[in-house]
Amino acid sequence: MLSLYETLYRTFTSPYSVSSDFARYRAQEIAALASMGLITTKVGRQEYGRTWRITEEGIETLRLEGFL
Repeated sequence: MLSLYETLYRTFTSPYSVSSDFARYRAQEIAALASMGLITTKVGRQEYGRTWRITEEGIETLRLEGFL
């Protein structure tokens, strides 16, 4: 479970490209975080970018777990 929080924290501190080496290495964690709604590539109403970013729910999760 710690690697999920580490990946979430990394997304908060340094967003990364969907095709970056980090995204490839942490693909399972990123898939889990995205399915939980903690990270997203969404940048507008119906617009998606190429960078993973943390959501408000993700920030709240980091606060609750003591990462912030």
